[in-house]
Amino acid sequence: YNTIIGSNISALSSILNNNIILADGQGNIKYRWDTTQNNLYGNTVVSGSLIGTSSVLFPSLTEAPQNNVVLIDTTTGQLYYTASSNLVASSSISASYAPNIYNSDGTLTSNRVITTNNNFLYISSSRTAGTTFTVDHIQTQPNSTETSDIAMQLSYNLSASSATNQLVTRAFQLSVTNNLQGGGIVQNLRCFNLAATVRTGASAGDLDLIYLERGAVTGTVTNYRAMRVANYLGTNRAGITFAAIGGTNATYLNLGSIVIPTGFWGVYQSEATYNNYFNGSSVLFIDDDGNSNITFDCNYCYNVSGYVFFYAYNVTDFSITNNYFYDVGWVWFGAARNGVIENNTLYEACLDIGGEWCYNLTIYDNY
Repeated sequence: YNTIIGSNISALSSILNNNIILADGQGNIKYRWDTTQNNLYGNTVVSGSLIGTSSVLFPSLTEAPQNNVVLIDTTTGQLYYTASSNLVASSSISASYAPNIYNSDGTLTSNRVITTNNNFLYISSSRTAGTTFTVDHIQTQPNSTETSDIAMQLSYNLSASSATNQLVTRAFQLSVTNNLQGGGIVQNLRCFNLAATVRTGASAGDLDLIYLERGAVTGTVTNYRAMRVANYLGTNRAGITFAAIGGTNATYLNLGSIVIPTGFWGVYQSEATYNNYFNGSSVLFIDDDGNSNITFDCNYCYNVSGYVFFYAYNVTDFSITNNYFYDVGWVWFGAARNGVIENNTLYEACLDIGGEWCYNLTIYDNY
């Protein structure tokens, strides 16, 4: 029992049963029902809707890189093509997409994931304003013993056995290009912006915008730097700049401890082992312009090849006490008043005190 429409059809099975076959005049089969599934041969054009209640499979699709993404609305079954947010594979991939992963606006739905293996994920966006890629992680309860609650984690692992040196590795690279033409400028170009928010009624014991730690180092490291500032360009340049931080207790640079000291300090050294050690060609430049109560106390300046240079302009009630200067080129105080310079030890050093408008300076027991 078969239904066959066409001519010159050959090589059919002698036990063929319950098949429906459509063929052209040369015997080429274009459609066939084989009692299990419908088979279409050749290109198929569907001018209306293709409606189904089960999966639509494309087993013969190429795995070559494609600069587009096709999204499916699981309610209507409609496919959407987008070129503004691309998923590009650089090699053959194995990817799985959880169903219903996109909202109508293109954002990921909750509790949905995209997992890929051995591929390159590329997101491209062209727009006049707004955000290209957003990760919104909401933690619904605190974990008292958890140390790995993370919104986004990047992991780089160089796993190889080779005598060839690796020149540079970058676990995270951020590149920003300013190509604003026509006379307009970017007034504030912030390549990496960190901001922390503590809502009303919430509190935080320690809030560290940047936390650097050594990790697990069991191998050999020649030079380990927590932060390295390379060369950069610009008319006016600064390695690290601090704005006025204010507050009740404020320290711009706190050394030797994470405990913030009481009072206002530019540089505070609390670790007794180093005893405020200055070495090399050092310059201490103070220009407080009307501030008072400036203290430089218990510092050990040894073998300073250049100089330690104190410049205090319009500073009142300052003290330079209990310092040891060894092999220092010269120390200079100027344009200051109501100051105490006491109990400083100078060995192969010169204490030069001078400048304009200096008065009420107490200098004694320095040797």
